[in-house]
Amino acid sequence: MAKVISPSPVFFSSPFSSISTFDFSASLSVTGPRIVCSFCFICSKNSEVLKHLSEMASSLGQSRVINPGPEDPSLLRFQSIHVSEHVWDGHDHPTLRLAEFIGVANLSQFPLDVGLITALVERWRPETHTFHMPPRECTITLQDVAILLGLRIDGRPVIAPTGGDWAQIVEDSLGIRPGPEHFVGSFLKISWLDIHFTHISMHNHSPMQITRFARAYILRLIGGFILADHSSSRVFVRYLPLLEDFELTGQYSWGLAVLGYLY
Repeated sequence: MAKVISPSPVFFSSPFSSISTFDFSASLSVTGPRIVCSFCFICSKNSEVLKHLSEMASSLGQSRVINPGPEDPSLLRFQSIHVSEHVWDGHDHPTLRLAEFIGVANLSQFPLDVGLITALVERWRPETHTFHMPPRECTITLQDVAILLGLRIDGRPVIAPTGGDWAQIVEDSLGIRPGPEHFVGSFLKISWLDIHFTHISMHNHSPMQITRFARAYILRLIGGFILADHSSSRVFVRYLPLLEDFELTGQYSWGLAVLGYLY
């Protein structure tokens, strides 16, 4: 009979919850040809479960390809351009990663600490562009931008055209022409983007539509987050030409532009 090793359970505190979470992987002990769960009474009594766990242990180290899609893909005509295709291949958000905006997009998954933000606002001094903390002063650096936002801090300068037919530029880049009421000078209202580019399912019928949706999404990130004005309700149309080729987009020093815009 294989000897059962009973290691101490490992707990860790989740940053998103005050409830302690049990680390199940740390409670598994590989003993000879079998893998035994030391903390599950059912596992120790149920031979079928033990057999199943043994098969799992024997398969460790073997490369297996799991395709969660249907056996007959004839119905899913858009699978080749669907987001799940990239997720299964381990390349989620390929366009955002190519444009190097994946870090900014992932920030939306983190909860906001309103109390911390309020405290930082109270300690910000516009005269010196520093936070006045009890120990000493501190400020935001290029390294902070690169680490927190994942934006490039070297490369091409972010230089955009200052004139042109703004409605035509939007139509050429996004495929839809906004009316005059959706512009405030050279700014495009983000509410127009909300109406026409709400969800990817509206624009996944061709690679061109997905490219246009990605441009609209990045433009929303620029105008509503990294280069936002006080209202966060509009964005410069002049940034759109910089999103024509995502490979070139990723070569611009967006991090440097963000830090300069902040000050």
